Amino acid sequence: TPAPGDDVIHLTDATRNTYRKVVVRGDRLLGGILLGDLGTVGALARTWESDEPLPAAPLLHLLTNDGGS
Repeated sequence: TPAPGDDVIHLTDATRNTYRKVVVRGDRLLGGILLGDLGTVGALARTWESDEPLPAAPLLHLLTNDGGS
């Protein structure tokens, strides 16, 4: 459950039948849910497991196979 102040990002694409939700606290990825295309699961798992700060503009690149375009 996200805490007050956490960022919750949802991406839904009905055309591709995908749903993605991640929770970020400060500059750390706390967790996420991926349904449908799992092409980004590796990048998200590495980010979560490393427990390093997220890059400046990471989420579209972590959540989409095409870099957010």
